[in-house]
Amino acid sequence: GHSASVLNCQFTSYGRQLVSCCADGLIKLWNTQTSECVTTLDGHVDKCWALMVKEDTIVSGAADSLLCFGRMLLRRRGEEIKEEQLQSEQQQELRNLLFDGKLAAAFFFIVSPEYAVQMFRRGGEDTSTG
Repeated sequence: GHSASVLNCQFTSYGRQLVSCCADGLIKLWNTQTSECVTTLDGHVDKCWALMVKEDTIVSGAADSLLCFGRMLLRRRGEEIKEEQLQSEQQQELRNLLFDGKLAAAFFFIVSPEYAVQMFRRGGEDTSTG
């Protein structure tokens, strides 16, 4: 579970998962059938108060003055996304843009929702250019 007070929680629109946020800044995705934590997101460094869940998107707001967006975290039954393959493809795409000197395109790629999801999951640590 959480190590601090749960401040907000919402069911996904599919009803099979629950998203909770707490005073330690963590957001957890729960399987409602097994009561197990599916994943933990650590995009915040302070109390996470605000939480919105709609279809496959999570939006959270915290006392650290950040809004974090997560897409594709909430999955319908039977859907699976190969995270490592997706991360690898995104990292290669960013490297290619930077290598080709397409800095504006690289910037827009970084702020795209798909890339932001991966950054959100890794807590903002970018390993794609190293």
